[in-house]
Amino acid sequence: KEDAVKIITSEKSFLISGDAKAVDASLCLKYGRYDEDKSEYVWRINLFDPRKVDYNKGDAYRANISATVDAKTGKILYFRASTPGYYDKDSKEWKDINVKYSNDECKKVLEAFIKKTEPEKFKDTKLSNDLECGYVLKIVNDKNVYGGYSYTYNRYNEGIEYSYNNIYGAVDGVTGKIYAYSTNWTDDIVFESPKGAMTA
Repeated sequence: KEDAVKIITSEKSFLISGDAKAVDASLCLKYGRYDEDKSEYVWRINLFDPRKVDYNKGDAYRANISATVDAKTGKILYFRASTPGYYDKDSKEWKDINVKYSNDECKKVLEAFIKKTEPEKFKDTKLSNDLECGYVLKIVNDKNVYGGYSYTYNRYNEGIEYSYNNIYGAVDGVTGKIYAYSTNWTDDIVFESPKGAMTA
């Protein structure tokens, strides 16, 4: 458990709040079923701020991080961190926080992490979409100003898209840190060759 938690907390490209000090982790079957020959085990980890939320005092945010790590390889399979809230309930105003990192800068952060974690899978993907979204940083003139960017990389085989498999990530534009990451990938799939298929 300690090793799995350290893999998450030591990843410098992740958005990790210093307040997320409490740890809850459990060893589970990856797919929830037991198969003596094919079973894969994962550590499901939750890091959180142990302080109780007091909504009467304006507490609307407590750091919470959930992650999944392959119990044998140590590979990070899933990561999700809560993003800070920038609305002041007492003054009823949004804090003056600005997006410091551009879409392109955030994309480079995510792609560097994916290339390090899943280099072979990343080679077989193409960027499907990049969206300015994630969470509301503030509202200006009744319009949402978003604080992050999200990216989806769909799987391709011999130039043909297989959108059922993808790699997803989201990066905080304020800190330049990854706050969401996941892979949806079928490892044992066998693709039929597209040779001989009718053209469009």
